[in-house]
Amino acid sequence: MNIDFTNKQYRLLLDIFSIADMVMNSHDNEPNERMVPYLELQQKVFSAASEFGFDDLISYDKELDGYFPTMEFENNSDDQVFMDEYDENNFWEMLAVRLAQRDLVDEIGEDAFLKMEPAERITLEDNRADRYFDEFESNGIINIRVNPEIVQ
Repeated sequence: MNIDFTNKQYRLLLDIFSIADMVMNSHDNEPNERMVPYLELQQKVFSAASEFGFDDLISYDKELDGYFPTMEFENNSDDQVFMDEYDENNFWEMLAVRLAQRDLVDEIGEDAFLKMEPAERITLEDNRADRYFDEFESNGIINIRVNPEIVQ
C-alpha cells in the first residue's frame, strides 16, 4: 500500500510525530522497549524528509545512525503550541479531579470509594471537580495552600 502525501501534509505529519514523541518520552530517562515500534515508524517517516524538500527540518546523524529534527524544525514548529495548551488544560483538570477524589475519600472513606460503581463515582467526582474548576478559573492557584507543617 502506498499513501501519497503533499508537502503540506508531510510537514503536518512531522509535527504530529514530534507531539507524539514529547508525550511518549517526556518522562522516560531510560530507553523503553514499548517505544521501539513507534521509533522505527518515526525513523521511516523522517527518512523521507529530503524527498519532500525538508532537509532543513530533519537531518541524518551518522554517529547516532538516525534521523532527527533540526534546530530549524524546533524553532519553527507548531507542535510546542499544542503541547503547551495540552499541558495547561491537563494540569487544571488533573488537579481538580485529584482534589475531588481526595475530598470524596475523606468524606466516605477509601473502602467505600473503591467499592462505588464507576458511574456513581464519576458523577460525584465531576460534581466536586466542577467547583474546583470554577475556583481555578476565577483565582488560579492563589487560594491553594499546602499545610506548612508538612512541607519543610
